[in-house]
Amino acid sequence: MNQKNVYKRRWWALSVLIIGLLVIGFDTTILTVALPVFVKELDASTTDLQWIMNIYILFLAAFLLSAGSIGDKYGRKKVLLIGLILFGITSIMAGMSDSTEMLIVARALMGIAAAIMLPLTMSIVPTIFPNNERGKAISIWAAGMGVGLLIGPLVGGFLLEHYAWESIFFVNLPIIAVTLVGVIFLVPESKDTASPKLDWSGMILSGLGLMLIVYGITEGPEKGWLSWETLLSIIIGLILLIFFVMYQRTIKHPMLDLSLFKNKRFTWATVAGCVVMFVLSGLLFFVTQYMVFFFNLTPLETGVRLMPFIGAYVVGTLISNGITSKIGTKWIIVAGLFVTAVGLYIMSMLNGDSTYSNLVVSFIVIGFGMGLMLAPAMDAVMESMPLQEVGIGSAVNNALRQVGGTLGIALMGSVITYNYERDLANSLNQMPNSLLKHAQQSIGAAKQIALKLEMPMKEQLLTHAGNAFLDGMKIALIIGIIVTIVGIITTILFLPSFKEKK
Repeated sequence: MNQKNVYKRRWWALSVLIIGLLVIGFDTTILTVALPVFVKELDASTTDLQWIMNIYILFLAAFLLSAGSIGDKYGRKKVLLIGLILFGITSIMAGMSDSTEMLIVARALMGIAAAIMLPLTMSIVPTIFPNNERGKAISIWAAGMGVGLLIGPLVGGFLLEHYAWESIFFVNLPIIAVTLVGVIFLVPESKDTASPKLDWSGMILSGLGLMLIVYGITEGPEKGWLSWETLLSIIIGLILLIFFVMYQRTIKHPMLDLSLFKNKRFTWATVAGCVVMFVLSGLLFFVTQYMVFFFNLTPLETGVRLMPFIGAYVVGTLISNGITSKIGTKWIIVAGLFVTAVGLYIMSMLNGDSTYSNLVVSFIVIGFGMGLMLAPAMDAVMESMPLQEVGIGSAVNNALRQVGGTLGIALMGSVITYNYERDLANSLNQMPNSLLKHAQQSIGAAKQIALKLEMPMKEQLLTHAGNAFLDGMKIALIIGIIVTIVGIITTILFLPSFKEKK
């Protein structure tokens, strides 16, 4: 494809890349409304649900940086096509799963495929757009990922309402097919002839370290927080990550360019984004289970009732630019985090008698707060780097935000699991042990059991399961508030104002 044709087709090529981005985005959130369905169809426990959600994000984060390097070295278009094909195959595998174990494996492989696709869609943009259009193209690219994240619950809810649960994975196939054809005909091949050899050691150290930490946090409630398996997993994971950082400082061409973090604007805007992804991912993991249990919603109704959250996020995003021009990036990020913390506090006041109207207030406040600060934080990351570093900077930023989301699901989910299992054991010690063990798997499992019981045991189980889940949810929200406050403090102390670049 000659350069003239590349220029003519650049916006069409960008459209194709964004279609691919959409599927990565909504596969991150589409499962939020499907979690109660997995309890019913696959007999999934809360720990299983954490892994089904988390393993995709974990593998996406673990392979993101190295996948971008592979594309730079061997050809971005070629490797992107491989990633698309792999995503399609693993989507079929996920849809054909007949156990939680098979689904978890499929989601892990989907995460690897998404890790190949995400950085390459970004690194292709500077090769097809001239300097004066690249900023606009990059902004549109970033918006594509955000739209995918937001529409996930609604798409998932619609599919689960009208089709079997497997449809939430099979829906990827036509989107992947369109993207494949578009990439073949519209996207030119490009590679970095000076690309260094791949950092396999860095990939192994960082990936394994992250996996061990997430494993320890996720399995803690079941294995015991002080068990040797939990502690050893977390400790070894931390040691591997420390070795990873030390190793990256010593090699000539590191997988993670630590020099990026000398730029305070990049570092602390990235930290703010990680805080929001921590809270958002943890929140979406448990709030859909709360809505199904307390409001008896179908998956589609759950997706629709998440729309106030998404609408508030969009409104916050739309007005953030105007506010940023007046008060600066630093203070719009602080304001957004503060509003988010207020929304989390409002949600923590929910009880068993709360209505959807009570919940929607917290949705609007949290969504608006996140919308206010996420776009300025991403802009701060982009503006802090020279154009030639935007690709690697965006990849690092995305990888760290995925890590934040992974830890949010692992930590907040594990806190809920631990408190839920403990409270049920204490309050229902007269229940037959087999029923109690099943009810402790998840709040969805408890509801299924209760529907088969006679009064008053049915009402007793529903009441105690609801209270146990709410108690764990409150603690998880307090953790979210604390993390958000830490984000506010670090932003105030360390993020340069909008007039400063370093």
